[in-house]
Amino acid sequence: LEAKRKKLMEEEEKLVSLLQQTKSRLGDQNFLNKAPGSIVDKEKSKKEDLEQRLAKIKKNLEALK
Repeated sequence: LEAKRKKLMEEEEKLVSLLQQTKSRLGDQNFLNKAPGSIVDKEKSKKEDLEQRLAKIKKNLEALK
């Protein structure tokens, strides 16, 4: 049980980091102006996916407490 919780916590840290990077990119006006629309859309989709995965991990962590 503790090993599972540790694994979830590590995954949570990784997702938080990726989410911060993605939000930073999407908050960069130069990126938004220069990147093709398909790339910007891909980053937005990635952000939504990361947020959903992070919420699921947090829910799982709460269930293990």
